[in-house]
Amino acid sequence: SGGTYFVLKNGYIKLDSLALRFILEDRNISWIPKIEGTIKKSSTLIAMGYNHLIGDEGVLQLLRDNGYTLEPVR
Repeated sequence: SGGTYFVLKNGYIKLDSLALRFILEDRNISWIPKIEGTIKKSSTLIAMGYNHLIGDEGVLQLLRDNGYTLEPVR
């Protein structure tokens, strides 16, 4: 039912708030300066797991919050 789940190779596990913050949110926040430094140098493809992309502390939203416009690759 409700809650946040972490996708694993063979299923899912439900994350408590501390695990969610450690595994996803803090990591996402620490990636933003690294991503910004890389994309300023050249065109870049960045790949990461789905769970890092979604939510208010997801990488996509954090980049938007920093002024980036994101468009899907077609």
